[in-house]
Amino acid sequence: MASFSAQRNSNWSRRWATQALGAALVLAVCSATTWAQASKTVKKPANENPKVSGKITDVEMKGKVATFTVEDEGGKKQEVTITPKMNFGVVGKGDAGFFRPGLMVSTTALMSPQMQLFGKEYTVYIGTKPTAKVVQNPSSPMVYDVCGLVTAADEDSVTLNFGRDGVRKVFLEKDALVININSNDASLVKAGAEAELEGRNLAGKFLPTGMMVTLAEPLSADEVFPDPKAKAATKPATTQSKTAAKSATAKDAPAADANDPFGVLKKKDDKPKPAEKKP
Repeated sequence: MASFSAQRNSNWSRRWATQALGAALVLAVCSATTWAQASKTVKKPANENPKVSGKITDVEMKGKVATFTVEDEGGKKQEVTITPKMNFGVVGKGDAGFFRPGLMVSTTALMSPQMQLFGKEYTVYIGTKPTAKVVQNPSSPMVYDVCGLVTAADEDSVTLNFGRDGVRKVFLEKDALVININSNDASLVKAGAEAELEGRNLAGKFLPTGMMVTLAEPLSADEVFPDPKAKAATKPATTQSKTAAKSATAKDAPAADANDPFGVLKKKDDKPKPAEKKP
């Protein structure tokens, strides 16, 4: 009897072991299948949003429409015309002359014990206007990420309007000053700049949908924003002669009466008086 009981227990043990092993194998196969399906779902096609890097070899401007010739690393050239629907941007370096009223500027500023803001790396936005902000760094209470509209600037500081957060002066750390340019103005681009194109492949052809340009040379604010007075000084000599002639005529003219600077009263006096009636 004891032998029969022991044999029955042994049979049950083998059966449970076999069932457990089968369940484990089924679970393993299902997990592997699920993982493989998930991998296929997450994996993106090789040609989705492809990118092409190259250098701009030629720039053509027709009005406000720019066409760039981009040569990729393999020597293949492609013309890219910038359209309003394209994601286009220009980044580069500049100088402190870009701190001009009306432009947006951002920086990470440090608050001194005297409650003054100091910044050494700034980004000037040309053609784009990010939202004004003053955000305190949660891990460094004395550090602020700020962005505001330039209202004034001098050799030592730039004054920014942060909207509802007020107007504050940010002092420049001139020994380590860095001016970054962020723009969507295609006219700033010159041959030699690096370009990264993003697009899609259609019928074996790459169609750009976006372009980011990194300028090869730093920009000069005096070249980007020429002084109108400097233009006036370069007018033809004939214009200067006419101006000189007008000045000479004005010098030869009789001095104006202080009581009648526009000669109105004098004109009235010069009018002929009516003849006196005979008695």
